[in-house]
Amino acid sequence: MATIRLATPNQIAGSTSAQSELQRRLCRGFRYNVGSAAFARPKVDDPFIINENGVSPGIGVWQLGARYSLMNLNSNVTPGVSQSVTAGIYGGFQRIFGAALSWYPNDWVRLELQFQYTSIDKLNAAGTTQIGQNFETLAGRVQVAF
Repeated sequence: MATIRLATPNQIAGSTSAQSELQRRLCRGFRYNVGSAAFARPKVDDPFIINENGVSPGIGVWQLGARYSLMNLNSNVTPGVSQSVTAGIYGGFQRIFGAALSWYPNDWVRLELQFQYTSIDKLNAAGTTQIGQNFETLAGRVQVAF
């Protein structure tokens, strides 16, 4: 998943102080580790915490991700000719679009909701009938780091 990073307040010309504060809160914390070539867990400056003293209703850190992929799963086939003749495989042509929203309420918890739409355009083994399908998935994840 690619991470979409919002502009920092210094990059927004003529923004209001409320917009700048929102941008500052949303952008902070996403760190890139050059050595491991990966994003590190974000540092949450305004955490949402429930403890013995009550609730601290911070906004945490939000992350939006999206992906699109195409893949040709066919191998050595000709439409209308059986795969037994060509010694190939009608695997199909796959398209996937995915979107994810993650919320880091504090430094130890991540909640993620991911939607994915998949379309597979596939012919039967004889290469004459469309047997592909389209489907959607919705997944949720709770991750705790300790």
